[in-house]
Amino acid sequence: MPHPADERALKLTRAMVNADLDTLGALISWGKAESQRSAVSSLIPLFKAASEQGINLLHPPEDFQDWLLKHAALNLDDTTATNTTIKTRLSRMSVIYTQLIDEGLLLTHPMRGMRRPVYQRPTDPRIPAPDEVLRMLAHTPSAELRAAFTLIYHHAFRGAELAELTWAHYFPDKGELVRRFQLTVLDQVSHHALEELRAKAGGVYAPERERIFPDNDAQLRVALARTCRAANLTPFSISALRRASLRDFTHRMESAGFANQQWFDEAVAAARRA
Repeated sequence: MPHPADERALKLTRAMVNADLDTLGALISWGKAESQRSAVSSLIPLFKAASEQGINLLHPPEDFQDWLLKHAALNLDDTTATNTTIKTRLSRMSVIYTQLIDEGLLLTHPMRGMRRPVYQRPTDPRIPAPDEVLRMLAHTPSAELRAAFTLIYHHAFRGAELAELTWAHYFPDKGELVRRFQLTVLDQVSHHALEELRAKAGGVYAPERERIFPDNDAQLRVALARTCRAANLTPFSISALRRASLRDFTHRMESAGFANQQWFDEAVAAARRA
């Protein structure tokens, strides 16, 4: 009767030579955070190609790294995989080869020194045109939301910043608002919008600890999407509205709430290129 270790080694060897992913998947330890089903599913295109082309995955050919990178980039429907998917497939193949070395079935790692795909930043969301922003503002259902969206558009406020504001942050006589990184002097439109809210809150008697905007960041995102739909617009994000601010207004670091001049300059340049 063969020793269990020898039987396991034989199964691993046959699975790699025959590109038998189902058998191999059950023999590999994928780690606590990795499910066998997920790992096997992601590797199907690679093992299918190896089986069809007669590639011995245990002792692959010299050009194996180029072959592997090519087929890691292809989905079953021949569409191009995302960089994240490619990296995941390569990472899981590396796990297999590392364990084969640990089992004594390989001496060297076939993927050693292999180049990996360069990370590509996801495409930034579309920035709404000025007329779309004005249309959205005209359909805003409340003074609170209109003021919030006005501050985002005119002064690039973040949703989380708005949720932090209380009346103690606002200096109505000077039209100034203390925000996370800066003291921002509001433009006339923004100042007027806040004065409308302040009057509703009691004017000079508005409680200093009372939040100016009752909604949190997540609620503001939902409200913006609903307002866009009410205006018959394709919904855009708070981030996109902030970038529209950097594109449409002449800001300084202080008026847009940036803590770093370089970050501010880069953000403005990116918004105006979009």
